[in-house]
Amino acid sequence: MDEWKHTWPQYLVMFGVLPKSKFNEDSDVATILQKLGYSRVWRTWNGFEEDEKRKGGVEVWKWTST
Repeated sequence: MDEWKHTWPQYLVMFGVLPKSKFNEDSDVATILQKLGYSRVWRTWNGFEEDEKRKGGVEVWKWTST
């Protein structure tokens, strides 16, 4: 079976709770993103803090590897 080929985006925008979420038993989403070459470049409050799925503001991650 052919491996799925894709291009990773230069920027990822997500609620701040996502990078803290567990990806698997050994690491969280932020760790996986960093291994892929992404780093957080911006963060702000979003006004939806009462919703558990939207906590942590909004974050922008940029692909910085070459």
